[in-house]
Amino acid sequence: MKETKPAARRQLWISALFILMGIAVFMLVFYLYRHTFSRQRWLADPPYRRYMLADLERRHPLVGMSMEEVSALLGGEDSSQSSFKLSGKTYPPETTLVYYVGTDRLEEMWLILSFEDGICTAITVDVT
Repeated sequence: MKETKPAARRQLWISALFILMGIAVFMLVFYLYRHTFSRQRWLADPPYRRYMLADLERRHPLVGMSMEEVSALLGGEDSSQSSFKLSGKTYPPETTLVYYVGTDRLEEMWLILSFEDGICTAITVDVT
C-alpha cells in the first residue's frame, strides 16, 4: 500500500476543516433564521412560530401592549379556543387572544395573551 505524502495529508485535513466550518456556518445561519421573529414569517409560517417565541418576547415585550398593538404585530388571532390541558384553565374569549405556534410531539401549542382593560397582562403557552 502506498503511503500518503505529508503535504497531501495536510491538504486533506485543511480541506476537511473548511468543509466542517462551512457546515457549521450554514447551521448557525439556519438556526438564527428560524429563531428570529419577523412579522412576515409569523404570518406565513404558523407551524414554526414556536421557534420565534423567545425572540418575539425579547424584541417586542407583549405585556403592557394594547390589544390593538398586539393584533397589529401578530395579526388576528388563530382560534377562539378557550380551554387548555397544561394549565387546566379556561380563558374568556373577550379578554384573550390565542395564536397557534406549532406542534410539540402530538399536541398543538398555543400562545395565550390575557388582557385587562385592553392591556396585555399575562402570556402563557399551553397545549390542546
